[in-house]
Amino acid sequence: MMRVVALISGGKDSCYNMMQCVQQGHTIIALANLKPRGDADELDSYMYQTVGHNAIDLYAQAMDLPLYRGTIEGSSVDQGKVYTESQGDEVEDLYKLLKNIKEKIEFDAVSTGAILSDYQRVRVEHVCSRLGLSSLAYLWRRDQTELLGEMISSGVEAILIKVAAMDLSPKRHLGLPIADVYSLMCNLKDKYGSNVCGEGGEYETFTLDCPLFKKRIVIEESESVIHSDDAFAPVGFLCFKKIHVEDKDIDKVNSELGLKNHKCEELFDKLQILPDNTTDIKEKGIAERPLNIKIPKIQPELGKELRGRILYSRCGDYIWLSGIYGSCDNEGKKLAIEDVTRKVFQSLKDTLTSLKASLSDGVMVHLFVKNMDDFAKVNSVYKSFLSVNPPARACIQLNLPEDVSIQVDCLVYAAEGASNSMREAMHVQSISHWAPANIGPYSQATKFDISHMGDAMAGKMVRDTIFISGSIGLWPPTMSMVTGGISMEAPLSLQHVDRILTALNVAKSLQNVVHGFCFLTSSVFVPVAKNAWSHALKDKEGLLLVQDNSTLADRGSFSVHVQSIAVKGNINSSFAVNIAVESTSTNFTLEEVMVTFISEIKCYTSQHYFSLSHLMYLRIFYVKGIMDHWNAQDFIHRSLERNTLLVPTFSLIPVDALEKNTVMLFCCFLQKAENESLVD
Repeated sequence: MMRVVALISGGKDSCYNMMQCVQQGHTIIALANLKPRGDADELDSYMYQTVGHNAIDLYAQAMDLPLYRGTIEGSSVDQGKVYTESQGDEVEDLYKLLKNIKEKIEFDAVSTGAILSDYQRVRVEHVCSRLGLSSLAYLWRRDQTELLGEMISSGVEAILIKVAAMDLSPKRHLGLPIADVYSLMCNLKDKYGSNVCGEGGEYETFTLDCPLFKKRIVIEESESVIHSDDAFAPVGFLCFKKIHVEDKDIDKVNSELGLKNHKCEELFDKLQILPDNTTDIKEKGIAERPLNIKIPKIQPELGKELRGRILYSRCGDYIWLSGIYGSCDNEGKKLAIEDVTRKVFQSLKDTLTSLKASLSDGVMVHLFVKNMDDFAKVNSVYKSFLSVNPPARACIQLNLPEDVSIQVDCLVYAAEGASNSMREAMHVQSISHWAPANIGPYSQATKFDISHMGDAMAGKMVRDTIFISGSIGLWPPTMSMVTGGISMEAPLSLQHVDRILTALNVAKSLQNVVHGFCFLTSSVFVPVAKNAWSHALKDKEGLLLVQDNSTLADRGSFSVHVQSIAVKGNINSSFAVNIAVESTSTNFTLEEVMVTFISEIKCYTSQHYFSLSHLMYLRIFYVKGIMDHWNAQDFIHRSLERNTLLVPTFSLIPVDALEKNTVMLFCCFLQKAENESLVD
C-alpha cells in the first residue's frame, strides 16, 4: 500500500479519487494545490481548476492534513499529445511543487481526479515518471452518468461554482448541489452530448463535505461573477466572500472514514461471466507426441547463413521483421542475458535503419523468452532502445529451442510522407479501475491517425488498424493477478482489450477484432477460453469472426483445415485466416505440408479478393518435438521463397501443445490499402 499526496482543486473529482485511494488501502498523507498569481479568481488554464482556490486552506483544515501550495507561473506552451519538458510550461509548475514536497516528506504516489482528459493525464504521468512516483487515477474512463450518481450516493457534497454550457445558467445553477443537477446533466447529455461530470468544462464544483472530511465547510457569503454574458452559454462563477469550517459529529466521522457505505461499481459482476468448472480440473501433463515430421536434408552452409539473418518483407507501408534470435551460448562462452538482449535489439535497430525506419515507427513487438525469471533484465535493456510511446508488445514464456534465450518479431509502419505525429499510442501509466496501467516499455495499443492527411496520401495507407498489447488477468486497481484461475482471467483479459479498443475508437470493440492470439498454460483450458470469447461477444452486432473448419485438403496421413477466418471493413480491407495441420500419423514430410499449404492458401485468399502480396505477417506455431526447429525454419523459408507471390518472412514458434490433433498452425494476416481494387 502506498503513501499518497493528493492533487486537489477543491472539486468533486479529486475528492472522490481520494476516497478511491483510501478504499484500495492507500493512505493520504498530504494535499497539493496550484493557485493563480495575484488576486485572480479564474485562470484560463488547460491543466488546473482555479475557481474557489481561496477556500483551499479550509479544505485542508477539513481533512486535517498538511497542504502544500505552489503558484502557476507558466502557460500551456506544449499542447501536443505527447508532453516534453518545456521551460515556461504550467506543467513544470506541478513538477516543482511535487519535487519540493518530495524533499520534505516521503511518499509513493499522486492522486488525481482525471476522468477523460488525455491532456491532463499525460502531463501528470510525465511529472510522476520524472519523480519516480505512481499516478493513481481511479476515475479514469469511468462511465460519467454512473460515476456522478456514485459520488452523490457515497456522500460527496459538492456545489457548482462555475457554469459554462448551454442550458446552464449562472443565475439558476451556481451554488446548487450536484445531487440537484444530476437529472439535468443526464438530460443535457442526451440533448447535446454534454459530459455528465463536467469533463468538457460544462461546470466546475467545490466540495463542502465528504466521508474523508473531519470538519465540514460552510459558505456564509458568496458573490456570482458573470465572466461572459453569452446568450446561449453564459459563463459565471462563484466568489467566496465569507467561509468557515465547523465540527462534525465524531461518531459520524469515524463511520465515514471507514468508508463502510462506499462501493465502487467496477466489480467482478461487471464481467457477466458464468462460472466454469474447468478450474477444478487438475492440470494434466501434456502427452508426448510420437510424431517426427520428416524434413529433407538442408545444405549446412545455407542453414548457417539463414540462422543469423533477420528476415523482413513489406506489405504496403508495413515492414514485417522476424527470425530475430538471441543465444546465451556464443562460441562456447556464456553470455549474460542483458548482453544477449542488447545484441538482438542492436541488430534489429541496424536492420531498421537500413530500411529507413526505426523502432519509434513500431506498432507491434512479440517478445518470446525461455525463462520469465530473466524478464526484468531483458526489459531493462529493451526499454533503452525505445523513446516516448513505444510499440504495443506481447511477452510470452515459451519452450524455445535449446540454444535460444529470446526470440523477437516486429511490425513497423514506415510510410513515405508519414510523420511520427500521426502515430497514436494508448500509453496509460496511471493506476485505475479501467484497465491495467502501463508499467513497462510498451503501449497498451498503437495505430496511425491519418485524419489530417490529404485524400491522395490517405488512400495509400490502411485506415484505422489497431494493434493491441498482450493482456492478462490483472485486476487494475491493485495491479495483481485476479484470483479464480482461468475462469476469471480469460474474461477479465478480454474486458481489458475491449476497453482499450473503445478508448482508441468509440466505434470499435471486440467484435471488430480481425486477428488475435491466445496463449494458455494448458490445453485443458481451451474450452474455457473459447467460452469466454463467445460470452464476451454475446448480443454484440457485427461479429466478424467465422468458424469455418472446412477441410482444404486430406492427404491421408494429415489433413489441412481452415480453423477460423475474419474479414474487416465494408471493402474487405483486412483478412485473417488460421490454417491447421492435423495428424496422428508420422508418415508425411514437411515438404508435403508446405506444398499443400501454399497451394491452398493461394486459392483460399483469392476467393476473398486477396492475393498473397497482401500478406502482412505469417506466424507458424508447431508442437515442440515433432521436428527440428532450425532445419524446419530453413526448409520453410526456401519453400516460401520459391513462390514469388508469397513473401518469405515468417515467425516459427514452438509451443507445448495445440488444439486437438493439430501439429502445426499457420496464422496469416493480409491487408490492403483503402483505395485498392477488390480484384487483384
